[in-house]
Amino acid sequence: MKHNQLDKNLGTFEGIIIVLAALVATTSGFLLINDHYLNRFLNQSVRNQLPMGTIIDPVDDVRHRYKSSFIWYSVDDSTKIYEGDSIFTGANSKTDVNSIAGCLLTYIPTLCWC
Repeated sequence: MKHNQLDKNLGTFEGIIIVLAALVATTSGFLLINDHYLNRFLNQSVRNQLPMGTIIDPVDDVRHRYKSSFIWYSVDDSTKIYEGDSIFTGANSKTDVNSIAGCLLTYIPTLCWC
């Protein structure tokens, strides 16, 4: 009798492990596809700084990397940049950055300021 009870408990435990593994895999896949959600959680430390500028009108492959990050993020019109950040523009891509000093910087294709 005790052996049957042990088998039932293992079956329940294995089911929980499988459900948790599926949940982790689904969440990981979602975050790989929608990497902009990671911006909010991985780089909370930069939010205490004042931004040095804002990305304006990105065209095609424009990416941004925080100083403390290994990940390049896709950008949109209101992405803030901070001291030490990097901006990448791919082939046939460009963007402008409006600095807090009032300067307008234009980044042309395949230029990386690291």
